[in-house]
Amino acid sequence: MKEFKGKTALITGSAMGFGAEFAKEAARRGMKVAMVDIQQDALDTMAKEVAALGAEVLPICADVSLYEEMQRAVKETRAKFGTIDLLINNAGVMSLGTVWETPIRDMQWIVDTDLMSIIYGMHEVIPVMLEQATPCHIVNVCSIAGFIVNRSMTIYDAAKFAAVAASEATNQDLLKLKADIGMTIFCPGFVQTDLNHPEPKRPARFQAPDDPYYQSEAFAKATKLGDRFLANGKVNEGYAQKVFECVEQNRFYLLTEQENDQYVATRHQNIQKQENPTLL
Repeated sequence: MKEFKGKTALITGSAMGFGAEFAKEAARRGMKVAMVDIQQDALDTMAKEVAALGAEVLPICADVSLYEEMQRAVKETRAKFGTIDLLINNAGVMSLGTVWETPIRDMQWIVDTDLMSIIYGMHEVIPVMLEQATPCHIVNVCSIAGFIVNRSMTIYDAAKFAAVAASEATNQDLLKLKADIGMTIFCPGFVQTDLNHPEPKRPARFQAPDDPYYQSEAFAKATKLGDRFLANGKVNEGYAQKVFECVEQNRFYLLTEQENDQYVATRHQNIQKQENPTLL
């Protein structure tokens, strides 16, 4: 996909963070932008910023961890703009903790948002793109956590590994079809975003504020660890441009921090040599 002007981008999780930067970059390239997010106020504010760049914007408040909500977002985008040429599955949440301490509801929330929303998006949009038979592209935000693991990140890592696998397998299916649909998986390391404070995005079905876990030392330690990871991360600048360059080049893998390459290599070496994993 090399032409952007007049095309339509559907971007989930676009009220802030990476999603907002993707929406702005799409606007700068002359695209029409469907912005999807669960937070209505933040979405409306960012939609105005994107529109100020000259784009025609459709804000859609939806919880894409629900299949029916993703269906609705796709339907509304097509009704407004006619086509979907670029899908960016960006919605994601992170909550740290060990698998034996983290509440099941939190783990289900992460899986539904970080993995299933990507699957829902591809399930709904790929048939649209195939029917259009024009150059299209899909970007799945998968994180370096889709290639390496870290302590207290069991479910987040599991969801991201699965998102990478789903993307790779879907790409194989599209290659077999010789479809004009490119794919990129965007796998940054830790970046300074609000990822570790997802409570404003938590759907009612995953809420249980009286659960003693949220007052526990385990939860406090996990939150502090996540804050430290992100505070020491890179500034969220230039990533959107890199992603759109990958779209232009039809480049599948985008791992943005070279310092993580050694950890990816070590993991693969452990697998090849059938050695026990090393502590990161």
